[in-house]
Amino acid sequence: MWRLRLDPGQGFEGWFHYGRRHGSPLRERAKNAKHEEGNMPSIPAVADAADEAAVKQAAQHLSKAMLDADRAELDALIAPELVYAHSDGHVQNKTQFVDVIATKKTIYTSITLSNIKTVVAGDTAIVRLVFDCSYQDEGKPPGGAHLGVMEIWQKQGGSWKLLGRQGYHEPESESDRMFLAELG
Repeated sequence: MWRLRLDPGQGFEGWFHYGRRHGSPLRERAKNAKHEEGNMPSIPAVADAADEAAVKQAAQHLSKAMLDADRAELDALIAPELVYAHSDGHVQNKTQFVDVIATKKTIYTSITLSNIKTVVAGDTAIVRLVFDCSYQDEGKPPGGAHLGVMEIWQKQGGSWKLLGRQGYHEPESESDRMFLAELG
């Protein structure tokens, strides 16, 4: 098993190898790499707090745009390359997702985001959250959802835009909830 450890703000820190080939030339080269100039770019380990706040705000603005069925705001918050995967497995691109909401084929009557956790790496952010909503799909009785969601946001043109989203059903057993709580 290979592991790469990064030292915050310093770039490459070292390779560790567990297995039979402890003395391999690759391992020795990797061990010495931190002393070679320009070998690996520095990767900051801690995101800028302003970016984390901006991503959370964008996620909340997206919920408001969904509630308001605001096509212009949805367009502004969503990347052209959007992959929006619902918890039931169906997937929409940007045009499909925006049209369903803007034409009110699905009307959201309430959306609550909770347990929001954000990780920012450069111009990409991963947001995990709990999504609770009430909605009305065209021709169907009112419904509701309690979902876990993972979103991928990307800074494009100075603004955070939703690039990908996967909804999933929250675990129901206590042991599943405890396991996920341990993961953070």
